[in-house]
Amino acid sequence: MKSLIWAFIVVCLLIVSVFLNSIIVSYNIKEVISRLEKLPDELSSEGEYLDIKNDFIKMRKYFSFTVNHEDIADVEHEFSDLTGSLAAKDKESFIISKSRLIDALTHLKRLSGINLESIF
Repeated sequence: MKSLIWAFIVVCLLIVSVFLNSIIVSYNIKEVISRLEKLPDELSSEGEYLDIKNDFIKMRKYFSFTVNHEDIADVEHEFSDLTGSLAAKDKESFIISKSRLIDALTHLKRLSGINLESIF
């Protein structure tokens, strides 16, 4: 009977921790998307985009609990494309990269939530 109680407690803690992680990850991704959308499509704001990228990299460890590593790598790849476009001063490529990055983050946010798509 004692082992059944401990098993129930462990399962409850696991469910609560996954739920809390999902809320935290969704909130952080929402903040990153918001910061990206607020920035103008100007090549002169390179430092601000690099700050957002560094903040995302710092939060990556929380994402890895509930999100597939390939999806996180896709977002990092899009960040690399964006910073490459900024370095090359290619505005057309920059606008495309920013849009793809926001789409990748939106996809990551959807997968971090608790729904059937993220479970299966």
